[in-house]
This record gives sequence, C-alpha cells and structure tokens, in this order.
Amino acid sequence: MKAKAAVVGLIGGNDNSTVASVRIARYAARRLELPLIFPGEQGAIALEAWLKGKPKTMILVNGPLLYVTAGHKRFCELLVRAVRTVPNVVWAQNDYT
Repeated sequence: MKAKAAVVGLIGGNDNSTVASVRIARYAARRLELPLIFPGEQGAIALEAWLKGKPKTMILVNGPLLYVTAGHKRFCELLVRAVRTVPNVVWAQNDYT
C-alpha cells in the first residue's frame, strides 16, 4: 500500500454500523480519500503493508480498546509500531464511543 496517510479505526464495523467511532472513521477516510484500516486479520495485513510504504500520517480514531485487544494480537503489535514510527499521528477523539 503506497498511501502516505491512512485512517485507522480501533473498532471495525460494516457499512451500516451505528457505532460513532466506526462512522467517524468511515467518514474521515471517505472525505480525505484515504485507506481505512480496522482491527482483525485483514486489518493486520493491510496495516503491515501500509507501514512498509514509510507512511507520514496516521489518523487514529478513538474506540474501545477492549475490542482491539480481544483476539487481534498481530494488529495490536503493528499498531504499536505505527504509533512509534509514523511521524504524524492524529488522534480523533469523540465523546460517543
């Protein structure tokens, strides 16, 4: 993945999700025309590929960390690496998680 920026959500969901964090992440990715990465096996694959492209900015959308850590160890490891190595990390906080 060659994108220099991406939106990373801490909780995944389908297109019809009513969870605020999911909707915010989807909106940001769509509006900014950036890749969207959610936790899970596919998310870990996408995150790892994105990190290989030496990205510049990660927009990290707040969400309940319980769902990230539950069964998504590889994604969590890559997320830690992203936070440590991506030069610009933007934390998108919301009050409705």
